[in-house]
Amino acid sequence: MPPYRPAAAGFFDSLRRTGLVRPDERWIGGVAGGVARRLGLDPTLVRCVWVVLTVFTGLGLVLYGLGWALMPEESDGRIHLEQALGGDFDAGFAGAVATFISGWVVLDHGLLPSWYVRGWLGWGYHDVFWSFVGTFLVLAAVFWCYRAARRHGRPYQPRPMPTGGFGYPGPTSAPSAAPPHYRPQAPTSQPGTPTPGTPTPGTPTPGTPGHHTNPRVAGAPTPAGPAGAPVFAVPAGGPAPRPVAPVQPRRPGPERRLALSIAGVILCCLAAIVLLWYLDDMGPLAAWLAAVGSVTAILGAGVTISALRGRRGGWMTALGWLAAMVAVPALVFGTSVPQGALTSRDTTWRLPTHTVTLTWDDLKRQFAGTHGDANTTVILGDYAVGQVVIDLTGMPSGQEPRVRAALSVGAGSVTIRTSAEQNLAVDSTVGLGTTYANTTSDWSINDGVISDHSVWQRNRYTVDGDSVPTYRSERWYPGEKISFTSPVARQTGTALRLDIEVGAGAVNIDERPNQVTWYGVPDSTAWIVESWVDENGNSHGSLPVTGMTHAAIDTDTAIKCSDAVTDALEESAASDDADDLDDWEDHGWYGGDWYTVPDLVGVGRRAWDDCVGEALRAETETGASGSSAEPSGAPSGVAEPSQSATTAEPTATATH
Repeated sequence: MPPYRPAAAGFFDSLRRTGLVRPDERWIGGVAGGVARRLGLDPTLVRCVWVVLTVFTGLGLVLYGLGWALMPEESDGRIHLEQALGGDFDAGFAGAVATFISGWVVLDHGLLPSWYVRGWLGWGYHDVFWSFVGTFLVLAAVFWCYRAARRHGRPYQPRPMPTGGFGYPGPTSAPSAAPPHYRPQAPTSQPGTPTPGTPTPGTPTPGTPGHHTNPRVAGAPTPAGPAGAPVFAVPAGGPAPRPVAPVQPRRPGPERRLALSIAGVILCCLAAIVLLWYLDDMGPLAAWLAAVGSVTAILGAGVTISALRGRRGGWMTALGWLAAMVAVPALVFGTSVPQGALTSRDTTWRLPTHTVTLTWDDLKRQFAGTHGDANTTVILGDYAVGQVVIDLTGMPSGQEPRVRAALSVGAGSVTIRTSAEQNLAVDSTVGLGTTYANTTSDWSINDGVISDHSVWQRNRYTVDGDSVPTYRSERWYPGEKISFTSPVARQTGTALRLDIEVGAGAVNIDERPNQVTWYGVPDSTAWIVESWVDENGNSHGSLPVTGMTHAAIDTDTAIKCSDAVTDALEESAASDDADDLDDWEDHGWYGGDWYTVPDLVGVGRRAWDDCVGEALRAETETGASGSSAEPSGAPSGVAEPSQSATTAEPTATATH
């Protein structure tokens, strides 16, 4: 009786008859190369199509995974899924499953970020694309059912089957651990090899006992195929040696005329773009994106034309892959850049500080032209590349203009400096980057308040010693629009609203208190001041602090007194008279760390108080003598503020 055939054997046999095989020369799974060979196209062209499908939709990975699992090997005809159903799992099948699952996960947007796809949804991209996909799948299912019905209605036509193929063990073959595979043989005769159709010694001939007329029976003679087609058979003497795959003729490269034409068109396009940029008729971002897009498109056209003529892409393929590696990030970046910044020719490169600063004096002249119309939008500028600072610290509270102002930057940063109690709202949109907000009051952010996110810093104080917490918020979701509203604007209604758009970079909202503040540690003996900021936002690194009525020392004096505490604790630990409990309470204190000075209570506290008191007395005596020399690192009590100032805000995290 015929040997046992698995239920899905006919399905896998039909896959082998399609002519789609995975060649031995492959990059990953050989699917693109097999499809290209079956269609007679350049494999590079098919791979490019697959890359495009993968970038814009996960359907490319889904199809690749299916092809990897269902297409047979060129060398031996094995199919990974057929092996897996028989209990033989290998790395190829695992790769096919992983590719299929990866494509299914990103099926809606491919490798592009979901925020980019959401921008297309309003244009019907998603619905149109999946309408085409659904229609294709329905037509494919109808065609498959039609073919299956036609095959079912035909009379049975026996056809030769390979003996010893996967799932068809012959009656004389012993079971093996690994599944047997197809072993194609060339129909040409060799010395000692019987020609197809010639009876082999020991093989029953027609009309003799033991002859099988049904070719499905194992051991039946296999008829010869057409000329040049492989014949699947197992010689009587044992398994046939693995054949050498026929060498495919190497296709020629691109025609010289085509290659020169493509190179000439690329150079002409680049020259035209550079000329337009030099004449200020095209912005730097637009010129860069146009150059990348033009080179990629021209090279793709050259590879396509060469493939349609049955030739390889040659140098255009190699250069095209390099251009594609730049074009894909450029595509993502270009979609995030505001339109005004994309076409703008303005940059801040030529300025000494590479920064444009817009003060309140500059802005109020532009706002005066709106005549109080709240529906008017004032364009503060569109910059392709650069850094912009909008300084609103000089804007009087309660006199903010009720107007909307807009600013866009393609690549760079925008910093907004504001003071407490100002009526202000900021709408920030960053395509690729982060929006920061450091405020000293509880601003609202979208549907909540900034205090719900985090309190950044607590070592900032007023001249009276009151803590000034700084709230911090960081948002980095691509393309998210974030609305910040000051407490005054939340209560009385927004007056000034800023629309800030940045393609790639950052937006910083920096609210400064409208009073003198200082950074350090408020110890009971003397406050340790690391730096302080005046009411105008200028930072100072030396004492005295304007308006401070408490004794204060700088960090140099704090370090000296910390060393005195360490010496006192070491002497106390080595002394035999250290029996009191308070003599041991400070031995867990780390020397030099003046941030923990308020925790001292025993020997360390007494040493600290003596050192600080001596320094304060020395400063008092120096001031009483009227000496004009300023001692280095000397502490100070109440005195006039220092005249030296810098415009930079001190770092948020104090240094030791």
